[in-house]
Amino acid sequence: MKFEVFRKITLCGFIVVLIFSGIPIFAESDVEAPYELPTMTADEEIRSHKGYDIPEKAEEKIAELTVTSTEAVSYGLEHSKVLETLDKKISLATITLIMTSDNRTEIKEAQNTIDDAKEIIHENNVKLAQAQSELNQAQAALDAGVTPVTLPLVDGNGTPLVDAQGNPIVLTPGSHIRTSLGTLPSPALAPAMADALAAGIITKIQSSLDTKQAQIDANTTALVSASTTLDLKEKEFKSVLSNVSDSLGMKLQNSSNVQFTADEASDLMLTMAGVNLDVTRYAKRIYKNQIAMLIQKDYHDALLASKTLDLKKTAEERGKTQYDLIELSYQNGMKSKQDLLLSKMYYDSTRIATRVAEADYTNCLTTLKKDMNLNLDCALTLVEPTVSLSNPISLEEALISGTTNRIEIQKCLGQLQIMKLNYALLEKRPASIKDTNAETEAHFQMEEAELNLDITKNTVASEIRQSYENLMSMQEAMLYTDELVAEAKEVVEISKLKYEQGFGADNALLQSLNLEASSGTIIELIAAEEKLSEIEENVAKIRYNYIMAKIKYYNDAALLNVLED
Repeated sequence: MKFEVFRKITLCGFIVVLIFSGIPIFAESDVEAPYELPTMTADEEIRSHKGYDIPEKAEEKIAELTVTSTEAVSYGLEHSKVLETLDKKISLATITLIMTSDNRTEIKEAQNTIDDAKEIIHENNVKLAQAQSELNQAQAALDAGVTPVTLPLVDGNGTPLVDAQGNPIVLTPGSHIRTSLGTLPSPALAPAMADALAAGIITKIQSSLDTKQAQIDANTTALVSASTTLDLKEKEFKSVLSNVSDSLGMKLQNSSNVQFTADEASDLMLTMAGVNLDVTRYAKRIYKNQIAMLIQKDYHDALLASKTLDLKKTAEERGKTQYDLIELSYQNGMKSKQDLLLSKMYYDSTRIATRVAEADYTNCLTTLKKDMNLNLDCALTLVEPTVSLSNPISLEEALISGTTNRIEIQKCLGQLQIMKLNYALLEKRPASIKDTNAETEAHFQMEEAELNLDITKNTVASEIRQSYENLMSMQEAMLYTDELVAEAKEVVEISKLKYEQGFGADNALLQSLNLEASSGTIIELIAAEEKLSEIEENVAKIRYNYIMAKIKYYNDAALLNVLED
């Protein structure tokens, strides 16, 4: 009997550690959502997967680069070190699944070998017991002078004895040897010759019985040795299986200390590894979406900072022009020193604001280059996109996509599949190994997994609905931005005309600032220009918030959204 397979069993502990170690979760961008729920991955499919060859990439140094938002995302995804790492994680998860499949086969082969060996030993024990019983009966018969076997008679020369018709004379089982020899037909044997012949027959039969007893004793010894070896190997196997059960129990968070059979442990191990690989492959799409969202956010942060800087520069130019005119008027005695000082204060404040905006813009560009994995000394130029108010996907479509494709949902579905398998395995156990506590616990765990799925669905749906409302409010705000800027510019023109003509009249702007008495003064003009700058900045922020709301809405719906340039 061969026991080589048992030597493989000791590998299980090491393999189990690999199987259940934490493996981050990533996947290919074109992979379908793996669970509706999916079937277990077939061994053939596992082995056909060769993993991912990650080419080595030389570090790129780019002196200058002009990119649109879409190009920035494409560049970032292509050069992402994170995604390269994720590909390696997928390969590792694939190898783990293959190892788990091999381990599953070895465990099942070991269990089958043990079962086969037990069956063979049992059958041989039965055969040996039967042979010993038959031998004991034969010995008892021989001890009584009765032949236990059919025996042809021969004379002292070994010549078969025949009757008058020439037929061989045969002692049948149960015949008394000496008596049968004394009653032979003609020619009859003399008593002395009959005694000698009977003794020879008994000796011959006894020798045969002794030989058979020696064979039985040797087979019994071999069988006892095989049984001892089998017991030792079975203990080793049970120890490995116990370790596997403990690892599975920790993953399943069992408190009932259930001991899984080889088939149960194998199915759970392969299912867990398969779920891990399925979710890992699929999750890469989500991570790519998040990286794309981050780069888009960085891009539009930088655009907003650029727009803010342009507005600050424009305000600084207005302030300088105004200051130069008032300084000239003051020198000609046409304006007061107070007007000059107020104009100088406004101009200085715009210069400070411009410097702060420059720093903010530089920092935004640095963040964008970092997340694009672009060398930080690259002169990066951004392209202002044309933002259309096209209708996004409907809320219903977003809810369907998000509550199916979000990685949180896929993880819950994978966990639910594992818990369903765990309960099904324990529920269908035969009565002889039923574990009511473990089965009840598994049922509660399955129900808990179902509840977690429902809770996660509600959370995801809530996030999508909130993102949709934010997007709709930003889209509505976008409709009024042009009008706001036009009105603010008109107020500046009116204030400038009033100041130049020295005409004073109350207006809503001065009332809101408690400056009614400053109508027609430099204060009114400065207030109007500051209000224009504020509105222009707010419009830029509304535009930015609209873009970010749209990106977040698509991201929450688990849809890759790169805005058109």
